[in-house]
Amino acid sequence: VTNFDLSLVDGLDRVVQDLKVRLWIFFGEWFLDITTGVRFYGDVLVKNPDLNAIEALLKETITGTRDVIEILSFDLQFNSSQRSARVDFEVNTTFGTTTISEVL
Repeated sequence: VTNFDLSLVDGLDRVVQDLKVRLWIFFGEWFLDITTGVRFYGDVLVKNPDLNAIEALLKETITGTRDVIEILSFDLQFNSSQRSARVDFEVNTTFGTTTISEVL
């Protein structure tokens, strides 16, 4: 919101926003496209998560984002005592490169 008006983003800012939204949406949550999102239930939010499977799932979500060309770097940190994860990655997009850090 800019000056009480909605403003749309485009370019690299839009790609960053798309990536963050896609990483936070649960698979099947958005009624307009139930194929969007991360399969948290059954794959991530389980007692003994398979970190390789989670990494592949997140990379699939990232590379499936519009205007993302490739992942340049990827680091997934899992904290079992706090039951949290952090993903840091750098992507090459049609608008340039960007680095994103997200706590999942």
